[in-house]
Amino acid sequence: MSETVSRSPYGSFRRCEVSGADIRCSTEGRANGTGGRYGKQRRFLNLTRGTDRDGPFPRVTLHRVASPCLSGPGRSYDEDMTTKTVEFTRMADGTREEYQYLHGLEREYISELPERLIDALRRLDDGLEGYKVTRYQHSLQTATRAMRDGADTEMIVAALIHDIGDDLSPENHSQVAASIIRPYVRAEVTWVVNMHGIFQYKYYGHHIDVDPDQRDAYRDHRWYDSCANFCERWDQESFDPDYPTEPIETFEPMLREVFSRQPFDPAIVDADAAQPTSA
Repeated sequence: MSETVSRSPYGSFRRCEVSGADIRCSTEGRANGTGGRYGKQRRFLNLTRGTDRDGPFPRVTLHRVASPCLSGPGRSYDEDMTTKTVEFTRMADGTREEYQYLHGLEREYISELPERLIDALRRLDDGLEGYKVTRYQHSLQTATRAMRDGADTEMIVAALIHDIGDDLSPENHSQVAASIIRPYVRAEVTWVVNMHGIFQYKYYGHHIDVDPDQRDAYRDHRWYDSCANFCERWDQESFDPDYPTEPIETFEPMLREVFSRQPFDPAIVDADAAQPTSA
C-alpha cells in the first residue's frame, strides 16, 4: 500500500491510500469562523480504477462511503459516480455527446459556487495589511451593519462580498464583485457594488490626490442614494476592531440562497427594468 498527501489552495488536505486496484481518499477541509478558529470537515471516497470499454472515454468509478459532512445524521452514500475525460484536444473537434457530458459536470461545479465564495472570503484574512481589521473582518462587519440596519438579503450578501475582488484584482475590485453577483440579484444591487469604489473616494480621495467627487457624475442616477447609503452607513464605517461583528456562519444561509438561484432569472435581475433610469 502506498499513500500520498496533497494540500489544496484552500487549505484542505487530500490523503490517498493505494492498494492494488483500490484507492481510498479522504479530504480534510477547514471550516472557519471568525478569529481564525478552524474545524475539520472530512470527505471520504473509495475509488476503483478501471476502463470503460463500452464508452467513448476512460473512466474512474468512485464509491462514496459514509461521511457526516456529506450525508448528515443517519444517512450514507453508497452510489457510484463516474469521472470521465473527453477525447478531443481542440474545442472544434468535440462531439455533442462529449459536450453534453461536460455541461453536466459544469452544472455540478456551478452548484458548489457558494462554498468557493466562502473560501474566497476567508482568504481575505491574509490580504491587504495596515488597517485595524483585515479585509475579511471588514467584509463581515459591513454585512453585519447592513443586516442590523434592516437591509434585505440581496443587499446584505452584496455587503458581504463587495471586496471579494481585492485578492486578485485590486485595481477594479468593485467591477469584479459586481460581475460575480450580477446573475443572481436585482440590477440595483449590481449597480451599487459596481460603483461603490468610486463613491468611497468621497472619504479619502483628497488624501491620495484622486478627485473625491467622482460620484457627482452620477447624482441623477436612480440608485445614487442607494450607493451613497451603502458607503456611508456600512462600508466606510466598517474598520472598527471593537465592533460586535457577526461570524461568517450568520451569513452563509443568505449567501447560499442567493447564489443557488437560477442565474439571470428575469423575475429577479430585470425586476427594475420597468422603472425609468438616467446616466
